[in-house]
Amino acid sequence: SRAMTGVNAATFEAWVTDRDGKALALVECRALTEAELRARAVVDAMAACEDARASTWDARAIERAIAAPEAQRTFAGAFARESGALVGYAACASDGAFVATVERVCVREEWRGRGVGGAIVRALGETLREREIYDVGVRAPRRLVGFFEALNYDEDESTHMIFARESEEGVV
Repeated sequence: SRAMTGVNAATFEAWVTDRDGKALALVECRALTEAELRARAVVDAMAACEDARASTWDARAIERAIAAPEAQRTFAGAFARESGALVGYAACASDGAFVATVERVCVREEWRGRGVGGAIVRALGETLREREIYDVGVRAPRRLVGFFEALNYDEDESTHMIFARESEEGVV
């Protein structure tokens, strides 16, 4: 991947390869615009990246994330150069000033394992840097630690705790 010239700094292009390393297609990775985020087709394309059996990020969840104030969320997408189709996206939540957390990176199954996810995360990181947000963390399953480490994210010593509300049956 390389940063593209003549486009904003947060746009990257990446050659997607087959399993043998042969270049197949060029994808453009960049921040999604407000107009794109309001388009039903983009929300549907983002939801199509998800594994319906294993993900809680369906179209409704994506719409809720998009509905957050603009300063508190950032989305980046990967678009196939030939067709213009959205083939992957990343979502980030932020306080709008100092801290952001990558909440989701998802690539359509047929495009996975070929560099698209990394290019999207780099575009997301550049977009956050342009907004002067430098403290960027990741919330991801342990099995993806290597993926993020390869993109220069390091595990830190902070403790993450999740609030669990109580019900009559106990902690939910």
